[in-house]
Amino acid sequence: NLARSGAINSMLTQDPAASRHLVGLLRRTGGVMQTQAAIAVAGIAADARARETLFAQGALPQLTALLDADPELAGAAVQAVAHFASDERFRSTLTELGVSRSLAAQLSHRSPDVAQCALSAVANISFVP
Repeated sequence: NLARSGAINSMLTQDPAASRHLVGLLRRTGGVMQTQAAIAVAGIAADARARETLFAQGALPQLTALLDADPELAGAAVQAVAHFASDERFRSTLTELGVSRSLAAQLSHRSPDVAQCALSAVANISFVP
């Protein structure tokens, strides 16, 4: 997919309007577009520069809200949050947003991959001083 190939990551760092649009799609209530945007953000957030761009566009509060959504949407949000949690620059913000409770609930997600991402995020966030 485009996120894994790096094409979207390059576009996001060069064009802030693209990241604004993607984060805007996260704000939509339900539907395929919101889910696809969350999946795209999860793939894109693996890149450190893309995380900075997404953060500047307000992605973290939107992703935090999606942690309590339906399983597919929450699963994509968990993966994206796990990428942010792996980066010490965003851990205190995640803590301030109160993601720990929602991540703890995802430890029993039906997908073992999502549960593992949630565990990784919780472990990384625990390093906030």
